[in-house]
Amino acid sequence: MLFPTNEAVGRTTTPSNGDAEPIARLVGHVLTYKGLLATGAVIGFLATGAALCFFTPRYDAEAVVIVDSRRNKLADTEAALSSIVIDQYQSALKSELELILSPDVARHVITSLGLLRTPEYASATTHVPTASRFKALRAELLRGAQTVLVSLGLRTVIASSQEQQEDSTTDLAAAPHPQGASAQDAIMQNAIVIFRKSFWAENDPKSLTIRMGYRSASPQLAADVTNAVLKRYLAADEEVKAAAIARSEAWLSGRIVGLRADLNAAEQAVEDFRADHELATFRDHSPLEQELLQLKSRQVDAQAQVSAARTKVLQNHKAGGPEALASSTDVLSSPLIQGLRQQEAVLLAKQAQLSATLLPDNPSMIKIGDELAKVRGVIGGEVGRIAQSNTSDLRQAEMRLADLSDQIASVQAKISAADTADIKLRSLEADAASKRQVQNTFTQRYDQDAGTPLTPPDSRVVSWASVPVDASTPRYGLALAGGTLGFTFLAFCISLGLEKLRSGFGGMQELEEELGLVVAGLTPQLPRRTKSGRRSIVAGDPPPIRELALTVRALAHGPKDDTANRVVLVTSAMAGEGKSTVALSLARSIANGGQRCLLIDADIRNPSLHASLGVPATPGLVELAVDRVGLDTVARQVAGERFDFLPVGRPTTDPLSPFTTEAFGAILAQLKRSYDVIVIDTAPILFAAEGLVLVGRADLTLFLVKWRTTPREIARKAAHLLTRSSAGPCLSVLSQVNLRRMRDGKGRQMEEHYRDAYRFS
Repeated sequence: MLFPTNEAVGRTTTPSNGDAEPIARLVGHVLTYKGLLATGAVIGFLATGAALCFFTPRYDAEAVVIVDSRRNKLADTEAALSSIVIDQYQSALKSELELILSPDVARHVITSLGLLRTPEYASATTHVPTASRFKALRAELLRGAQTVLVSLGLRTVIASSQEQQEDSTTDLAAAPHPQGASAQDAIMQNAIVIFRKSFWAENDPKSLTIRMGYRSASPQLAADVTNAVLKRYLAADEEVKAAAIARSEAWLSGRIVGLRADLNAAEQAVEDFRADHELATFRDHSPLEQELLQLKSRQVDAQAQVSAARTKVLQNHKAGGPEALASSTDVLSSPLIQGLRQQEAVLLAKQAQLSATLLPDNPSMIKIGDELAKVRGVIGGEVGRIAQSNTSDLRQAEMRLADLSDQIASVQAKISAADTADIKLRSLEADAASKRQVQNTFTQRYDQDAGTPLTPPDSRVVSWASVPVDASTPRYGLALAGGTLGFTFLAFCISLGLEKLRSGFGGMQELEEELGLVVAGLTPQLPRRTKSGRRSIVAGDPPPIRELALTVRALAHGPKDDTANRVVLVTSAMAGEGKSTVALSLARSIANGGQRCLLIDADIRNPSLHASLGVPATPGLVELAVDRVGLDTVARQVAGERFDFLPVGRPTTDPLSPFTTEAFGAILAQLKRSYDVIVIDTAPILFAAEGLVLVGRADLTLFLVKWRTTPREIARKAAHLLTRSSAGPCLSVLSQVNLRRMRDGKGRQMEEHYRDAYRFS
């Protein structure tokens, strides 16, 4: 039995390219949903344009200042000379950016230009103090309570309460309102916040320029505010320098007076101490110091001896016994031990020589053993003596060290007593010298800064702010492009969601992978039925249907005595998937190819082929199988067609009975002898049992699945029934495909694919 391959079913197989395949799928997806994407782009463009109409254009005015690299930096003398406590290199001036962005500059500009009267700063004046809001809330509550109590007859109480409230309100109004100043401060703080949102300043780290600007709906206001900030910045720089000079001079003057008093007191203390202790000059204590150095040197040697002796004793203790102690350095270096070890070695060698010929109880062996034990006893005694000697050496070294420590302490006490007066005198003189140096430093700085003229500003203006002509925001071109791209991307995401929600099959490869059935081809979407009930397909089949018919003809081709693939069954899982149209096209193509073909309408529940061909439905298949009428009576020639047609016949309440009789098998065998190919249009197999019966009698089954419509679960279930019931091979067909929306592996329209691949016009 023939089985179709990719070439047989007329599909072009393109080698897969791992890099190009995702791109081709993306291109195909975009082309499939190009209408949705175009709609999203248009909506985004129009929506962004409409939104831009409600935006107020704002203008940026910009000024540039350069910081003079040769400027004379003026330091705050008080901060510089107090760096011992704070920070040696802390500067008293703020950086230029901090000065420009300071609240003082903003407050000065807001006040000088009267910005609170402009619409942009209207929200700053809507500040209501908390106390005022509380009073208003209390008044509302009292009015509500008055309404309730009046209804209860308590009008007198309410009147009394209201009078008390009015009296207290009058008293508050008469007294000075302490919150007036705080309200003004709150308004100014709000204005400063608004000002900072619109004003900006930045410093280029690669240069000495500072750029500043102000954004406003009024071009003139933007330029005025920027220039006002620049002027205030330059004036503030001069004010800071002048204040720093005045503050430095005042602080230096007061500091020098205090230092002079401290110096006089320190010098007087030195003279008084010399007079009290009769210290004209320093005394020489060199002998005591030399003695102290010698004692400390001897102390170091004694400490080394103690450490060495203590190490030996610790090694003796760690050895754990005479045998382990015998391997210590002192034991091994002893001449006596070395001689005894030699005697021991000689006796051991002699004992080993005699043991080769004598027994252990031999007198010679016993004698040598006694001598060996005697030598070892002497060695053990000598080892113990060495250990005791190490302990005795440690005690003596510790005693010498303690004696030296006492001598050093005595000498140090003598030196300390002798030098107390000298040390005190030196301290007093050092304090006086330090204060004299500090006073000289302050005096020199005062002489240097006294009368210093005010230095020019650190910065100079490169360009003042001019009235801007073009609005900085919104940027219409960028906004329109961003809105269009954003809505297009949203439409693309929606298309991806629609693709995920799609329950049907969108391509032949997807269908084949899902169902496990080889795809024989596809059929395009056809126009709806005409008024006469005939489809336009009767006039001529599109290229995909003709290609599918050629595939079936190739499978049905063979010797006349070979009945393989002679019975072709066309079915589907659900109704409305185009199986009748495909069966009609197959019959026409096979007959036009010179083969005898019979088209059978076996859809007893919903027959349609007789209406498409314009012939009566009876007599037909039911009469042939049940009533045993002759084949010549029911099979008829269709006008304008080369195939014979067997209609469904009369309606029956048991649609399964015509196909389960013994006569039907004989009829089918007779038809195979009379025709080369038999095309049967049957009912959907999931909703009509007779379809499964005919599947078991067909040589080749074409299973139609409607493009993007047939649910996957239903298609899988129907394919499973087909593979279990079919006697021959089953091929799947993707039906009613929109050739302009469906794309091949290269992203082209399937319409172009068929035209280029098969040269159909």
